Amino acid sequence: MRPKSFNEEDVLHTIEETFRRVGYDGASLDVLTKATGLNRSSLYNAFGCKNDMMRRAVETYTERSCENIHTILKARPLRAAVRAFLLTCVEPGAAGCLLGNLVAERADAEAEDREFLAAHMIEVENALAAAVEAAKADGEIAPDANTLETARYVMSVAHGLRIMALARPDPALFSGAIDTALRAIPFANKSAAVAAL
Repeated sequence: MRPKSFNEEDVLHTIEETFRRVGYDGASLDVLTKATGLNRSSLYNAFGCKNDMMRRAVETYTERSCENIHTILKARPLRAAVRAFLLTCVEPGAAGCLLGNLVAERADAEAEDREFLAAHMIEVENALAAAVEAAKADGEIAPDANTLETARYVMSVAHGLRIMALARPDPALFSGAIDTALRAIPFANKSAAVAAL
């Protein structure tokens, strides 16, 4: 058998970015072949049908998102780390969140696809919750705080910021909104966290 003449990981990243930029419906096979530089046969053989490609892209995107959350939110003070995380949501040129984009676009898709996307959203939520739980153990989050609800709040703010930033790509517009959101997070010692910035 002739060896592959392409790097599968690089092509998968291109597929992921294509779905993120143009959505599921916009990522026709013609668009995907043009983006990856592969013909249809090579794409099918390596990644399966379009829906399979979407699923593999979501899996790798989710894995990387969870790793990024862990890396960003392990920093202390936590307030500064959360602020840094939320600022990534309004970076210029960002195409939004692949998961968020697909969940919105695929709201009328088959139940199996909706459940697949929801499960990966929950995976990211759990990564946030783990980071919050670690901060609680470090004394930066109030001991009576609901870890999962706090993580869900941060995730909701992040998705909202991504949508707003797509319409108005100017990070300076959202600095105040991020600070307002941070005040709703149950830090154990808010005055100390603010002073540490």
